[in-house]
Amino acid sequence: MVVTPAFCYDKDVLPSYWIARIIGIHRRYSCQLSQKSSRWDTIKIILRCSLLVGRRVLTFVYLATCLLWAILFSICVFSYEMALFEKGKIKGTERESNIIIRLLDNIPWTAIMGRNILVLMIFYHRYPQMVQLTASLSRLLCIFDTSPRPLAYLARRAFRSLYLSWSIVTVNFLMLLMYYFNANFSDLFTVWNFAPFPMKLIGWQTAWCLLLMSYPPFLAAQVIIGSVVALAAGGLLLIRQLNKALAKLQEIRFVPRNNESSLGLSHGNGLNLDERGDSRDPHLEQLASLRLAHFEIAQYINMITEIFSELLLVVIAADFTAAVGYMGLLIGRPPSPNIVSFYFARIYHAIATLTWMGFYLCAQYWPLIILPEEAEKTYHYVQALSFNSLTPKTERWEREVMHFLLATKDTHMGVVAGKLLLFSRHLSVTMITLLCSYGVLVYELLHRSGAGESLSGAEHLQALADNSIGELGHGNTAHGNRSSGFAAAVSEALAEAVGSYQNMSLGAHTYD
Repeated sequence: MVVTPAFCYDKDVLPSYWIARIIGIHRRYSCQLSQKSSRWDTIKIILRCSLLVGRRVLTFVYLATCLLWAILFSICVFSYEMALFEKGKIKGTERESNIIIRLLDNIPWTAIMGRNILVLMIFYHRYPQMVQLTASLSRLLCIFDTSPRPLAYLARRAFRSLYLSWSIVTVNFLMLLMYYFNANFSDLFTVWNFAPFPMKLIGWQTAWCLLLMSYPPFLAAQVIIGSVVALAAGGLLLIRQLNKALAKLQEIRFVPRNNESSLGLSHGNGLNLDERGDSRDPHLEQLASLRLAHFEIAQYINMITEIFSELLLVVIAADFTAAVGYMGLLIGRPPSPNIVSFYFARIYHAIATLTWMGFYLCAQYWPLIILPEEAEKTYHYVQALSFNSLTPKTERWEREVMHFLLATKDTHMGVVAGKLLLFSRHLSVTMITLLCSYGVLVYELLHRSGAGESLSGAEHLQALADNSIGELGHGNTAHGNRSSGFAAAVSEALAEAVGSYQNMSLGAHTYD
């Protein structure tokens, strides 16, 4: 059991603490009244518990309202897009394939709003375990770090990442409002008909609803995600410190005992496994301590997966869905008569696509992505230690090194989303590749000529063949009848060849 050194204390908190404080779950208050409590103590307990319950009730009401708004807004936008599509079909300005764009226009922000609410709900149930995990991280950091505030670096890093995330969210939200209400906000005073519901709002009222029930949950969800990433970054820092200690152990000649603290391990950390008090080889004790530290780090990273697996899967799935929607809108958005709105929509979709592909799916999870790579280095450090000529070739040393090698070889450290997706470079490359392939597919579906246009092309080729060969037939008077029959046969063969090619390559675009 690892014991935290007495000098190690930590008052730094991760950003999620402030969300828990707002909700009212940052402490476990006891609302039981004892018979020995004075009247003033009883009043304080009642007021404190009433405020606590009130904050939680308000939180649930707010989340329920946000969920209701997300459903209402999504159905309204979907109905509006389908109505435009049907009107366009009647007028002849919409093709059947344009229904893809109409559906994609509703996907990104719907997925984002649902993701934010689910993240907050999962956080409400997982926060006590997050507190325990933070305490475990602080204790493990004290093993390698002599600083009395081991979480300070991770907290600062989490807040820096959070500020960047908030800036990106704010820019995207402002562009979303400009996308819905025109670039010059000229539609703020138009009436929004929330069909099929009997509800109407003015544009600025809809904008306020979006601002109050979509923007704050997004900010809060990013706070929680940033805190989870900070906990994983703590695991990455622990592995790096462990590898650094193993590298130093290879450089030390095994003579003096006063080199014990030169590995970065703090005194009094409780990692001395030699219960018999054998002090003949202090470096063997250091190796055993590092092996136990490796076990504790592996347990810590596994706890991150156990606690936040569902949360990370929800975030990855929703962000990937949003990126799919933005990618499709960027590639397939049809031209608009309003040039300003058209180009602004292109810019907005391009920025949103790059943001979700680059930041929300990759950059913000960078500590989780490189964590497995850093963990694999531990095996190579231990293997190099086993071949070090400076190490004592005793039976206990060889046994300890062998146990360490087996542990590092069989233990795979990494955070898994939904116990399905391991965060790694491979996962990031796979998601980006899928998005790019999807973009190519959408482009092929929407920008290749439709079936009707292809048939008119075949008719055009047939007409050209008829004209050219007909002229040849008219030029040769002796064989006029034979030439006209030959022209008809050639033109018919050309039409059949072009038709068969269309059936092979454009069959997916033929509509009944």
